[in-house]
Amino acid sequence: MKKFEELMLELNEKKAVSMQQRRKMALRMKKLTKSSAFKAKVARRKNKLATPDMLHKRALKKAKMLVLKKFAGLDAKKYAELPPAARIEVDNRITSKKHMVIQKIAKKMMVKLKKAEVERLKQVKQGNN
Repeated sequence: MKKFEELMLELNEKKAVSMQQRRKMALRMKKLTKSSAFKAKVARRKNKLATPDMLHKRALKKAKMLVLKKFAGLDAKKYAELPPAARIEVDNRITSKKHMVIQKIAKKMMVKLKKAEVERLKQVKQGNN
């Protein structure tokens, strides 16, 4: 029998998503974002400090974009203009070759992101008062 921790690890693993599934998720989220409940949830989230997991995801994303710019010669705008299949190919190539570099950069970025998040929260609290 599997333990709870093993089941949670299985749930948290990233699973490959086809383009059709990705498109279906995007359409579902597009509908969801219009609901008042979702808008309220987003508003509540903005008043709270981001969790370490969220900050790590942001750091990984920024680190990946830095590596893309340096090694693939793509800035964020050019990358966004690529078709989805090309983006997937570039991502796979970069992450397979530069995975450790991305991890190191993300780890260094965490300090800056934490400070920026605390500063953002201060601004939000000041605006509310």
